[in-house]
Amino acid sequence: MEIGTLAEWVAGLSELLAVIVALFLPMYRAHRQNEKQEQQVLKVSFRIGKRVVRDKAAHPDTAMDQLASYQDLRKFSTVVSLVTDSSAVIIFLHDLDETLLAVDQGQLSAAKAIQKIDSWHA
Repeated sequence: MEIGTLAEWVAGLSELLAVIVALFLPMYRAHRQNEKQEQQVLKVSFRIGKRVVRDKAAHPDTAMDQLASYQDLRKFSTVVSLVTDSSAVIIFLHDLDETLLAVDQGQLSAAKAIQKIDSWHA
């Protein structure tokens, strides 16, 4: 049994590496794209959440669910929860909703709520 020349071994290893790259590169790219989309969704959520808090502070007598910004957030959250498989996004949206509920019930000031949201973003 002959083991082959060095050139044959190098060619064989090169082919093996090419197959591995061809198989795993699309998965790696998809993973990076998912992370990028997750970050974009979180950024939008942070902005809308802070806008809801500011709107509530400007209109303290208005129920949270009557604010247009809160309605926008609910629509956004519904769409995101249908299309994402990111547990980080789902957990964040849940935590954001709980924080907004605390603001609406007067358990948390607007300034503290914005600080809390900013601390998640850091």
